[in-house]
Amino acid sequence: MKRARVNFCSSECAVRVSVPIQSIWRRIAERLRWAASTLVRRIAIAAVVLSGYVACSAAPGQGTVLTNSYLLGQPTNSPLFTIADGNPDRKIVDAEIESVRHRYANGGNICAKFHTACQLKGDAARRLFPGYRFYLICWNEDTVDKQKPGVGLAVGLYYALALGPAGDTWRFQGGGNFEEFGKFLAARKVDLKTMSDAKLIWEAFCEIHRQGWTSHPSTQFSETEWRLGNEQAHEYDRFYHCFYRVRTTTNGVCQSARFESIPVKQ
Repeated sequence: MKRARVNFCSSECAVRVSVPIQSIWRRIAERLRWAASTLVRRIAIAAVVLSGYVACSAAPGQGTVLTNSYLLGQPTNSPLFTIADGNPDRKIVDAEIESVRHRYANGGNICAKFHTACQLKGDAARRLFPGYRFYLICWNEDTVDKQKPGVGLAVGLYYALALGPAGDTWRFQGGGNFEEFGKFLAARKVDLKTMSDAKLIWEAFCEIHRQGWTSHPSTQFSETEWRLGNEQAHEYDRFYHCFYRVRTTTNGVCQSARFESIPVKQ
C-alpha cells in the first residue's frame, strides 16, 4: 500500500495519511532527543578538551592524580596518574608516542598533538590482571601549517597500553568492536563462570577503555556465551540491543569477545 505524502499545512491531506499521527509525533520526538543528546555530548567533549589537564598532589613516587581530562570517564575507582619520575616504563611509553607521531609523518598538513601520557590504576583491572601496568596514549589531530585550515580533524583519540610482567605488550583501541580485549582475556585464560566473574571482567573493561558503562547489567545467554553491559540504544527511529559478547569454552574459560548491536523489532 502506497502512503500519501504528509503535509502538516493541510488538514485535508493529514486526514488521508495512513501513518497514525501519534506515530509521527513519536518519531519526531525521538529524532529531537537524539539531536539534543548528540549536541550536548559534542559540547561536553569540546569543553573538557579545551580545559586541558589539572593535577593535584598524590603519594610520593606514583605521579600526580589527573582530575580534569576527557579520558577520565566515569569509573570513579580507576584514577589516572601522570607517569612518575624514574618509572622504567617511561621509555616504552615514549616509544609508543613516537610510533603514533610517525604514522602522521606522511599525513600532509595533519599531525598529532599529544596530551600528557598517563598511567591507569584501576581496582578491577589490577585484580583481574595481576602484574600488568596500564597506560593511556592520547592525542588530538592538529594542522602542521596553522595558516591552512584543517578539515575533519579528530579529537579525543587514544588507546590503552598494557605491559606484562613477562615483557608482553597489548594495545586496546578506544573505539570499534573492542576485540583486542577479548584476545587478552583468552590469552590470560580468564574464567567466566559466575555473575561475580562477569562483573569483574566488565568493570575492568570499562576502566581500561574509559567507558562509564559499569552499571549496565550482564547476563549469561547460553552455556558458552555471556552478554556483558546490556543496553538499549537508539539512532533516529531505530532501536538496538547493545552488549559485549564473550564466548567461552564449556569449562567457562574466555575464548573471544566483541561488541555487538542487534536491531530491536518495534
